[in-house]
Amino acid sequence: MVSKKATRILTVVLCGLIAPMLWTDDVARYAVHTGGKIGFIDRDGKMVIEPQFEDAIHFQDGVASVKAGGKWGYIDPSGKWVIPPRYDEARTFYQGLGTVRLGSKWGYINREGKWVIPLRYDVAKSFVDSGVSGAELTFARVKSGNQWMLIDTKGKPVLKPHVDELGPLEEGLAPVRVKDKWGYIDKDGHSIIEFKYEKALGFGEGLALVKLDQRWGFIDKTGQTAIDFKYEEAGEFGEGVAPVRINGKWGYIDKTGKFVIEPQFDDAKTFADGLGEVHVQHHDAYVDHNGAVVWRSDD
Repeated sequence: MVSKKATRILTVVLCGLIAPMLWTDDVARYAVHTGGKIGFIDRDGKMVIEPQFEDAIHFQDGVASVKAGGKWGYIDPSGKWVIPPRYDEARTFYQGLGTVRLGSKWGYINREGKWVIPLRYDVAKSFVDSGVSGAELTFARVKSGNQWMLIDTKGKPVLKPHVDELGPLEEGLAPVRVKDKWGYIDKDGHSIIEFKYEKALGFGEGLALVKLDQRWGFIDKTGQTAIDFKYEEAGEFGEGVAPVRINGKWGYIDKTGKFVIEPQFDDAKTFADGLGEVHVQHHDAYVDHNGAVVWRSDD
């Protein structure tokens, strides 16, 4: 998913004094692989957090989850640890809650590393903005046993659909799988878009990426085809463009289906914070909206 711009303050007690610690994701950072390690560059392509991590997930809510010494923790945009590496797995923070795993169970922590929702789920995904007006906006999808459900930020189940797989509730709709077909339900579990797709992802910027007859395309929230099913692979929309693969190469299209960056990459990911991550000629790289290379690996 794309980062949400917000600034929040965490108050911490240090040596008997109360000091504010600013958590913000206004400072863009991008994970890069070099020399067998992962570091982070800024928007200009300058290395600002030296490669030192074994794995990493993008910044959100002012922190990134990274792996060091076989464990996961969270760093700030300067590379300092804000929650030391002690988890077996960690996903992004959102609305002050981070998703972590210890052993075989998942739960949610706050920004001090304290448990808000205890370890009790077999699967847990990060909280996201549901896009449901007039209601609690933030939900996460979790699984316990064979039951998928949506929970609120206190861990209370708000929906327990009878499905085999549950995607994120975004813009008021969630993709779900029943047997081998995907469709969409609303926040109350009502079927909104027909179960006919081979795969379906969450809505973003008014469109959802779905697969039909072995090709990928995009639909709107009425289930109508917005961009024809003609792509071999594709990614979700971000910042008005989406990565798609056609004839073996990746490029970026706008919401009319027109290429704004011509197919030329071996791989491409959704744009976030002004840059798109690509792979070209055996190099990892980041490009801007004009397709210009901002950073390229030396490996």
